[in-house]
Amino acid sequence: MYEYEGFDIIRYLEFHYGLYPDKADFLRFLKYEINDRLKRKGHQQRKLNAALEWVTEKQSELHDQIREKINQEQNDLKQELSAGVQSIIQEVGTTKEANTDQQIKILVEKLSGHIDQIMKTADTELRELTNSFSTGSIELNNRNHEMLMIQLLILLKNVQAPSSLQKGEQLFKKFSDTDIAAILALHFEAFKNLKLNTLQGKARSQNELINYKSPKVKQLIQALEDFFY
Repeated sequence: MYEYEGFDIIRYLEFHYGLYPDKADFLRFLKYEINDRLKRKGHQQRKLNAALEWVTEKQSELHDQIREKINQEQNDLKQELSAGVQSIIQEVGTTKEANTDQQIKILVEKLSGHIDQIMKTADTELRELTNSFSTGSIELNNRNHEMLMIQLLILLKNVQAPSSLQKGEQLFKKFSDTDIAAILALHFEAFKNLKLNTLQGKARSQNELINYKSPKVKQLIQALEDFFY
C-alpha cells in the first residue's frame, strides 16, 4: 500500500474489500493491523490514517446495510400480517367459524416462523458486525466470580445520590439490563458467545439473587455512594 498516493490508496483497499467474502472480518483485520503499525516508528502515518478512515467509513456503511435489511424484513412481516388479517376478516362473513379459526392458526404459525427467522438473521448479522469492532477481552481469574460481576454491574447501575443531596438523583441517566448485556458480550470472554437476550435474562435473574439485606451488599452500596457523592 505504501507505493500508492492519495485516492489510489482507497482504490487499492476497495479492490481487496470487494474480493474478500467476509466483509466484517476483513475490516476487523485491517483495523487491528493499521492500529498496530501506527504504533511503530518509521511507518508512513499519513497513509495509514487514510486507510483507517476508510475502514471506519466501511464499518458504518456495513452497519447501515444490516439495519436496512432488518428493517425491510420487519416491514415485509408487517405487510404479510396486514394481508393475513384482512383475509381472515373477509372470511368471517362468508365461511364457517371453524374455517376462520383454522386460517388464524395457519397465519400465527407462519408469522411465528418469520419472526424466528428475522431474530436469527438479526442476531447473526449484528454479531458479525460487532466482531469487526475493537472490543475487550476481559477474563476473571475465577469463573465462579462471573455471576458476581453481573451483580456488581447491577449495583453500579443503581447508584444514586443520598436523599439529602440532589433529591436522590441516580448516577446514570440511562443504564439498562440491555446495556449490561452489551458490556458483557463485547468485553468479557466468558460471555462473548451468548446472545444478548440470554445475557439480559442473566442480568434479571442475578438482580433477583442479590441479597440487599446482606451487610456486605449494604457496605458496597454505601461505598459506591460515598465514592461518587
